[in-house]
Amino acid sequence: MRLQILSLCSLFAIVLATGKLEDKSNIEDITAAFNLIFDRKDFAKLATIFTPDVTYDAGAGPIQGRSNVVYTLSNIIPNTTTTYTILGTQLIKFLPPFDKDGRSNLAESVSYSTFVNFGGGKLAGQSLFNFARYVDKEIVRTNEPGFGGWRFKNRKIESA
Repeated sequence: MRLQILSLCSLFAIVLATGKLEDKSNIEDITAAFNLIFDRKDFAKLATIFTPDVTYDAGAGPIQGRSNVVYTLSNIIPNTTTTYTILGTQLIKFLPPFDKDGRSNLAESVSYSTFVNFGGGKLAGQSLFNFARYVDKEIVRTNEPGFGGWRFKNRKIESA
């Protein structure tokens, strides 16, 4: 009987851990998607990774609202530039409140990226390397499809 109880407890712990791992994986995926959007210049997809009331700070002060953030970010990199982004270290922390299964709808994250930009057109032959830290103060679970519903709500980039 004791073995059966332990087995049920272990199974329950595995189910709980699986949900948290899935949430973590979805946040990792949305972070990678952000970088790939820039590499591919697929700026129409930017709206799919932010909440409608997002706050984004790229160093010049916070930008409020999804449409303003998408407009600003889609105009940062010239169309003649080829960009490759390397996503490095990332730490994700889930924040309270937690449900009965130990899962949360709120997380924060810090991640590091290296950007390599190769110029084209008037910028031909020029290269730029940039190192950045993303501080995600609020990543929230929504009802939107994709990435398990996770979206950036408060994101700041700090460039070196």
